[in-house]
Amino acid sequence: MRVEKENLFPLSVILLFMLVIPFAMWIGFATRKQIVQDLSTFAKVATLIILGFALLVACSILWSQRRGRRILAERGEQVVSNFSRQFAGESQQRAAFLIFDVFKSMTASKRMPRLDRNDRLDGPPLFLASEDLAEHLEELLATSGYLCRA
Repeated sequence: MRVEKENLFPLSVILLFMLVIPFAMWIGFATRKQIVQDLSTFAKVATLIILGFALLVACSILWSQRRGRRILAERGEQVVSNFSRQFAGESQQRAAFLIFDVFKSMTASKRMPRLDRNDRLDGPPLFLASEDLAEHLEELLATSGYLCRA
């Protein structure tokens, strides 16, 4: 999100009323004991939230690594030469060579399971998001000089 100059004043007013004024009132009207107790409570809650989020991230990483290993065990790992041999023409093989690296970089394990020509990219075994795939392929075409933007 980009903040334009025209939006800077309303944003500062909103932040002033949401953060600065309540904080100043809290500091002004609270006792030292209450401030210390509030900060201690905030630190405890923030610690619990951060630990819960870290646990969630760790579980999702373990789950995706197990799934990636299972897919690689079922299908085997593919190398770029086998992937490009599935295409007939030299230009198609060159494109497959370039696209292979994009596919490989989009996988969680950075290892490519064996693909056939009739495999869908948004289904098994890659499960790529179509928006991410389109964005990566557009970047690839732009950097290789094949895509001209108007």
